[in-house]
Amino acid sequence: MFEIREIKENEFDELLILIDELAEYENLSDGIKFNKIEFKKNIFEKNYAKCLVCMIDDKMVACAFYFITFSTFLGKGGIFLEDLYVREEYRKMGIATKIFEKLIQICKDNGFGRIDWDCLNTNELGINFYEKLGAKHLKIWRKYRLCEDDFDNLLNKGKK
Repeated sequence: MFEIREIKENEFDELLILIDELAEYENLSDGIKFNKIEFKKNIFEKNYAKCLVCMIDDKMVACAFYFITFSTFLGKGGIFLEDLYVREEYRKMGIATKIFEKLIQICKDNGFGRIDWDCLNTNELGINFYEKLGAKHLKIWRKYRLCEDDFDNLLNKGKK
């Protein structure tokens, strides 16, 4: 039996191990650039994001980072699921489905209108799971990003 719940601050070090595993699974190990102290503060003090974890016998086997969004067209809040990771040996046990059920309940409790997330094109296991959930692949959108390195360039461009 497993439990899905919000992470506790004293579990942070265990969470970092899952994040490393997630990065390796997605072939993005070079992508981890955060300061651990700042990361911890952003989750537990500033509440920039929330983290659900799945525990089995006091062992963390899955995590899901999410944050609140807003849809102009719906006029409602929503959830953006930043990352969902289940350790390989615990997949196909219904854990990811239970995490989605928890997120859906959070949406219902708060009057939110949707859950959005991204999935790597190479993540066949994830794609198959999301399609079985009944999620819609939004092919009409392109994803864009400005990174911290771009901020000053853009701000300085506007001053010329």
